[in-house]
Order: sequence, then C-alpha cells, then structure tokens
Amino acid sequence: MMMMMMMMVVVVVVVVVVVVMMMMMTMMMMMMMMMMMMMMMMMMMMTTMMMTMMMMI
Repeated sequence: MMMMMMMMVVVVVVVVVVVVMMMMMTMMMMMMMMMMMMMMMMMMMMTTMMMTMMMMI
C-alpha cells in the first residue's frame, strides 16, 4: 500500500513538472517571437525615418 502511494505521488510530481516545463517553454517561445516582432518593427521604423530624413535633405 505504501509503495503504491509513493508511486502515485512520484508520478503526479513528474507530470506536474513536465507540464510546468512545457508551459515555461511555450511562454519563452512566445516572448522570443514578440521580441523578434518588436525588433523587426523598430528596424522598419528606423529605416523609414532614415529614408524620410534623406528625402527631406
């Protein structure tokens, strides 16, 4: 009986850890994607600003 309880507890802990790792990985991926998008937008804005400045001058 004790062995069964211990096994159940170990299984539950492992499952929880795996789920948390998956969530963290997905969150990190989303954050990375958002950062990449922001960087791309900033680069585009900078290039457009430079182009407009060149046109003005």
